[in-house]
Amino acid sequence: MLPPTESLPMPFSTLDDPALFSAILPLSYFFTEHQHGGMRWTLCAKELCYKNALLGQFFQSGKTLPIERGVGLDQLSLRSMGRAVGRGDWLHLFPESRVNYTGTLGTLRWGVGKVICDAMRHSGGRQPTVLPFYHTGMGEVMPYRAVVPSVGRWVHILVGQPVELEDISCRCNRPGHDQKQVWRELTARIGQALQDLEARAPPNLEQPEGVKRHGGTPRALAVGAPAAGEGAVPV
Repeated sequence: MLPPTESLPMPFSTLDDPALFSAILPLSYFFTEHQHGGMRWTLCAKELCYKNALLGQFFQSGKTLPIERGVGLDQLSLRSMGRAVGRGDWLHLFPESRVNYTGTLGTLRWGVGKVICDAMRHSGGRQPTVLPFYHTGMGEVMPYRAVVPSVGRWVHILVGQPVELEDISCRCNRPGHDQKQVWRELTARIGQALQDLEARAPPNLEQPEGVKRHGGTPRALAVGAPAAGEGAVPV
């Protein structure tokens, strides 16, 4: 059995999740989901993906659960994701929890660290593999306010090494340790890994209209280790 896995990309358009995976995974993987059950779980804002019962059923069928913004970390969907990762499922999580129109990395949410600790609680202390990857170009495929995506655009994807978290995750769920501080430290370490990839990546397109409406302050960049793999795919 594969170790529980959490993949962490950065969202730069509303089409990132389905478009990227349809480009880099073979179609047979999607059509045989009923046999292997290995397709990713993910989260989506309730006001976007669960506007009505029909839409909610569609996204739930695609292993996408609703998350409510602004109501804290003790949500059923986050707890469910911790259990899923703990049993060995793949969780694909956008740690900024929103589409970023600045074209650069934004602030990561602590829920990332909480899911890791929750997964360890449900897996007998086994830490999930956390795999960061960073992509550029999706803002040109599906720009802000676009209804139909552009085709024939090139998207660059950089995949990093699994993030080393053992020195922090060993304090998950341990009495005497401030768990919120543990979540913060886990999230900060993952943020550093994403910054390392961002420093290697071609620049993303900034979308001023989206920035003006939604805001977002980019974080500083840092030069890091080489990515485990990188490439470009047409979308």
